[in-house]
Amino acid sequence: MTHPIKQNVNLVEILAGLTTAVVWIDKNENIGFINLAGAELLQLSAQRVIGMNWRYILPRLLDDIHACGTGRLTIHEYTIRLPDAQKIHVTCTISYYEMDGDDGWLIEL
Repeated sequence: MTHPIKQNVNLVEILAGLTTAVVWIDKNENIGFINLAGAELLQLSAQRVIGMNWRYILPRLLDDIHACGTGRLTIHEYTIRLPDAQKIHVTCTISYYEMDGDDGWLIEL
């Protein structure tokens, strides 16, 4: 007989450890979380962007976030202009996601 292992896992810790770039935006459209992979991809300091309006880093997603609503939306070939003026093209998935009891959207790049 096997017994399942029970662990208390903090979802923020899981997101922080992913190699996929992840940004969480709250319902007020402020950045509430960005993992290391996201900060590296976007060439930003995670500590500096927390609390800022998300348009600072992903300016063209407004219509897509509203279209997503409480579902999920994937955009292929989403263009991001980095601070060094370089452009990159990524696949971007937007999902309605609750974090620490707050509604918002999880953006995977």
